Order: sequence, then structure tokens, then C-alpha cells
Amino acid sequence: MAPKLHLTPLPCTGTSCPPAPTSLPIPTLPLQCKEFLRPFKKSLRKLSLPQHLSRKRKVKYTKESLTIIGDRIDLFLRQHCRASEVKHWKTMMWRFVSLFSENDEKQLQKLYKYIKSNRMDKFKVSQQERQCPARCPCCTHLKG
Repeated sequence: MAPKLHLTPLPCTGTSCPPAPTSLPIPTLPLQCKEFLRPFKKSLRKLSLPQHLSRKRKVKYTKESLTIIGDRIDLFLRQHCRASEVKHWKTMMWRFVSLFSENDEKQLQKLYKYIKSNRMDKFKVSQQERQCPARCPCCTHLKG
């Protein structure tokens, strides 16, 4: 995580001060993303892991964290966004998450999408196995 920068305002002398922006919206987006993902700080921190951890452990922590964070972003998009806003907010939320990772927002989105699709595939297979008897001749999922 990057260190916090402490900016001090420069003194205004005559014409050296730019006029205060009046028509620009207040940048509340990072605050909204931050507040919505605040309960998941632990998962966000796990996206930036120390170098001494094994690759297997890094993959495990990244997968767990992205699953939790991605599900939270999906929940936000479903509950708080109109259809026209989904793409914008999705990009902004993943951009905020990328601040805690070495990957950019597009890579994180792709990883989450991959994890999510694999999770659904495993769920479908387990549902099929529960519905069919172990020696069911008609099921192709047991043949291999």
C-alpha cells in the first residue's frame, strides 16, 4: 500500500491562485467505494502479499479475497445501480480495488470472472451428483 501524502496548501498571492472550481462535482466516488468496501479491508490487504510467501499460498489468498470482494461489488451493482450506471460503477469499484493489488482493474475483473465461472461449474457438478444415484447409466457426468 502506498504511503499517505500530506499536502499543505500553497499560499495565494495575487493572481497565482487558480479560481475555485464551482461547476465540478465533488469527488465522492473514492469515498463511496472506500466506505462500501470498508468491512472487507482484510480481503483488500490480502491482495498485496509479501514476496516471501509461496506461489501456492498467494494464489489461495488472492482467490479467496477476489471472491469476497467481487461478490460484494456484484451486490452493490445489483442493489444500488441503475442499468445505465452499472458499467461505470463496476469500473470504478474495480479501479479502487486495484489500488491494493499489483494488477490493474481489468486483470482483477478477469480473474474474478474466471473464479466465479469455475465456482458455478463445480456447483452444477455437485448438484448433478446429488440428484443421480452413484451407478446411474444414463448420466454422462459420471463416465470418464
